Amino acid sequence: MAKYCTNCGKKLTARAAFCQNCGTKVESSEIPVSQQETIPPQPLQQQQAPPPIPQPDQQPVQPIGQQPIPIKPSKKTNKKIIGILGVIIIISVVVIVSVYLFVLKEDDTTPTDTYKTDIVGPWIMSYDYIQDKGADELGITWVFNSDGSLEIDPPIEDGINQYTITSEQICLSDELGVYYPVPLCYEYNFGSSKKTITLTDNGNPIWSFQRIV
Repeated sequence: MAKYCTNCGKKLTARAAFCQNCGTKVESSEIPVSQQETIPPQPLQQQQAPPPIPQPDQQPVQPIGQQPIPIKPSKKTNKKIIGILGVIIIISVVVIVSVYLFVLKEDDTTPTDTYKTDIVGPWIMSYDYIQDKGADELGITWVFNSDGSLEIDPPIEDGINQYTITSEQICLSDELGVYYPVPLCYEYNFGSSKKTITLTDNGNPIWSFQRIV
């Protein structure tokens, strides 16, 4: 409430002790404390905490200049891998050898067969039982090549120049099949140390050969 000077009526400030206009002392108009209205204290309202603010996913910060430390596989892992590789290699070798042996068994005329390897090379006719002549009179050499070709020197008139061989017989023919549309097949027997060989027909000797060393 505004106060005024009792002498000159000039409006006073709230805490003025004297009138700024006339200098009259301002009488105090304070109300005794006992007569003042006591305002009961109001209970403080409990403030609610604000909801948490969601934070964005943060990736761990890699310090500058530092590289991630590689994780070395354990010794047990290395041994396990080596063991698996070893088993695979062993199985592969077994399969390859089995296939190789199977192919050899199926093809009796392959050069790796023992009977064909034994006959490959130069031979001289030691006796012609048909003509009843020996090597001194004939002087004929037969060269069995590994590719199945046959070289006879001097050449004979019927043109034999090829052969096939199995574990039981040897068959002779000419390349074009002019002289022998059907190959001539004979049984054969190797001599001691496989230095001689005799071709037979139903047990009857036809030709005998001696290996040229």
